[in-house]
Amino acid sequence: MTTELGRAGPGGATTNVSAQRWFLAFTLLILNVVDVVMTRVIIGLGGKEANPFMRQVIDRPLAPLALKGMIAVLVGALLLASPKNRRFADVATLAVCVAYLIVVCWNLFVFLRASGRLG
Repeated sequence: MTTELGRAGPGGATTNVSAQRWFLAFTLLILNVVDVVMTRVIIGLGGKEANPFMRQVIDRPLAPLALKGMIAVLVGALLLASPKNRRFADVATLAVCVAYLIVVCWNLFVFLRASGRLG
């Protein structure tokens, strides 16, 4: 059984979006923000941005957060707008969240090594 939260759709009609989809969309956004913040901390400790696309914008004040935030919001919006009986959107977003969780865990490992807290 999945909990559903009402959301106003086109013309004011209410559609139901599962709590699981809201959680996935929110998780994706948070993981992207954590990735940017941790990457900046690691760069401050002498590290480098490994992603060639983000390398172009990581040194700008708001560009990385804006770029990753917009992409995460777009993916989240597509997830929330997809038909609730389509599981592909849920599985694909979960896979992206897992990939970002791996990136965040790697960033944590790099941070611990760079800060001398890990042998």
